[in-house]
Amino acid sequence: MVFGVFVYSHKYAFRFYQPLLMYQRLVLICFLLTGSMSAKSQVLNTDSLRSLLALERVDSNKVRLLNELAEAYQLAEPARSIEYAQQAHDLAAKKHIEKGESRALGNIATVYDITANYNKAMDIRLQQLALAEKGDNKARLAAIIMNLGVLCTEQQDYPKALQYFLQSDSIIRQFRSTQKKFDTLILYSYQNLAELYDRVNNTDSAFVNNVRLLNGALQIKDPYFLAAAYLGLGNYYARKKEYQEAFGYYRNALANQLSVKNEDSYCETLKQMAKLYREEKKYDSAFITTRQMLAIARKAGFAPKILDGVTLLADCYNDIQKPDSALKYIKEMVVWKDSINSRDKIRDFQQKAMNEEIRQAELVRQRLIEEKERFQQMQLLLIGISIPVFFLFTVLLSKRKVHIRLIRILGVVSILLVFEYLTLLLHPMVQEFTHHTPILELLIFVCIAAVLIPSHHRIEHWLIERLTHKHRHTDTEHIQVKASRIKLKGPSNG
Repeated sequence: MVFGVFVYSHKYAFRFYQPLLMYQRLVLICFLLTGSMSAKSQVLNTDSLRSLLALERVDSNKVRLLNELAEAYQLAEPARSIEYAQQAHDLAAKKHIEKGESRALGNIATVYDITANYNKAMDIRLQQLALAEKGDNKARLAAIIMNLGVLCTEQQDYPKALQYFLQSDSIIRQFRSTQKKFDTLILYSYQNLAELYDRVNNTDSAFVNNVRLLNGALQIKDPYFLAAAYLGLGNYYARKKEYQEAFGYYRNALANQLSVKNEDSYCETLKQMAKLYREEKKYDSAFITTRQMLAIARKAGFAPKILDGVTLLADCYNDIQKPDSALKYIKEMVVWKDSINSRDKIRDFQQKAMNEEIRQAELVRQRLIEEKERFQQMQLLLIGISIPVFFLFTVLLSKRKVHIRLIRILGVVSILLVFEYLTLLLHPMVQEFTHHTPILELLIFVCIAAVLIPSHHRIEHWLIERLTHKHRHTDTEHIQVKASRIKLKGPSNG
């Protein structure tokens, strides 16, 4: 059964992930909005995105382009993908672009998920959830919770996954009537719940959700959801040994899988049909169906499906007492098992290499952040040193024969620098204390201003008086001397 999961993006678009390994770890593949692209077209796409980014001046558009670059590099260069996504996140957080920030966190989590770093992926998803809970976009919130359920399913934590899926389903049902996009979300909810119940052998609940998925898919005539629903219902009736019903659903699934070119699910459906033919002892049909599946799997390079096919052929030949033919496929089984084991080892090595590359990129980014913080601290330190130096300069200048107006101006500037420096120091502490809540920040700064402004005026008055005292005293003496000279000279006798 296909396990559908989506990532909420800036235009309410969805990227789909499907399991390519039925008995292996769930491997995520990201389909871009325009569909699958070749390596050459991807290079051209990333080049054009970088060119647009270099010319862009609007912050929201920069965030969008950075996220698109992160998505373009997710499979090919995970470390670079995280680098672009982190840039998008930092800019979006700074400019309060919630949609872009959430999308960036989703891109980072997807990379960690692809590279099997599930703990890190869970941490980022929870950050994304906390951000979504502060906003009012219920569709995004439901999508993020659903992705958390998918992540738990990958780690086989089915109780926790069910908790997330039901929570997401509850939000979707509550707000479904308000916006049309919830009509698609509810289908993903049915699909995920059906798959999860199927994994824990709760066949009745899986059946109910597959029926709901089928009814919803028939309304919008979506072949992707129709294929998933038909396959799920076929599996349900196959377990109940109701073969005619099962074959009917499987054939409908095949028709819809062909229309969406889902070769992996197509092979899975053929495999289930071949297994039913074997149970019914219709070996000719089993051979034809299995070989059809093998032809598609070999062409697409689906190693696990090839292994399933040759195993099924070996079992069928054993059933009809043809040991030579069975031995041929048993040997091929051994080859493909070794091949898959080798691929798993290579994949594990590649994942470790990718994780190390991502870790090194994070270290570089952390060093840049630390350097930026040190530079800011040095600026604050220099400002803190320059203020008393400037004040001492003003005091020394006040003892010289300079115009009193200059002393007043320098004194006022000294006081302003002190109080603005205090505000500069208090601002980050207030932001941290209030967790960047604007209303609380405003109230706290109003209280600080109520204390600082009267203090500022009193200190300013006192300081100006002290700095200009000598000049005013000297000016008074000059006036008195001049007056006495006029008095001694007396009136003219003309």
